[in-house]
Amino acid sequence: MSAFHDGYMFKAAADDPKELAFAHAWRRLRQHEGYRPEVYIAPEGNLTVGTGINLAAQGPTLRKQLGKTRYAEIQAGKPMTRNEDYRFARAHMSKAYDRLGKIFPSWQKLPPQTQAALMDMQFNAGEGLFGPNLKRFVARKQWPQAAGEIALGHKAGVSPESPEGFRGLVSRRQRNAQDFAQGLGVKVNIPTGKPVDMKKLYTQYMQQFKKKAQ
Repeated sequence: MSAFHDGYMFKAAADDPKELAFAHAWRRLRQHEGYRPEVYIAPEGNLTVGTGINLAAQGPTLRKQLGKTRYAEIQAGKPMTRNEDYRFARAHMSKAYDRLGKIFPSWQKLPPQTQAALMDMQFNAGEGLFGPNLKRFVARKQWPQAAGEIALGHKAGVSPESPEGFRGLVSRRQRNAQDFAQGLGVKVNIPTGKPVDMKKLYTQYMQQFKKKAQ
């Protein structure tokens, strides 16, 4: 099996679940993040490059992969190539796949599209999104509840300074929830896109965040 997306041909063998999961995750990651070859400031305030590579969190790994000189060039404003971007995403997703296998005991039994949703979450915001409720729902195969927990993932592991970044995060978690459920053949009523009252939702979130900070 092979798939083509945004200028890339990548192979996903039908008998290799890990490759299929990566194919799904890579396609969705490109849709969420887009590709920008030069360093820029993301809505949440992080220096970012390529397909959503957060230099504060993922920079050391990227530097190790590219080498000190090449990494310094990218930091200085030279474009990151699509091949460099793809290789980083592939290496990161491979580690995420293995790591998630330890977080979720039933990982190997989950469909590739469902795995990809969790891989995208891990790439975007780390393991802080995989709380006890989500782990319990997955272990019990309570798929609608698990999808609902994923949709609420904007409440964890995110800096709230930017309304624009928050809006994108809410939409992304909703899409993750839809992908998670769709891979399992489960229908869930989770809206995608911008919530009806984003201003109210953001205000409520900020109030909760300030209380935790006190």
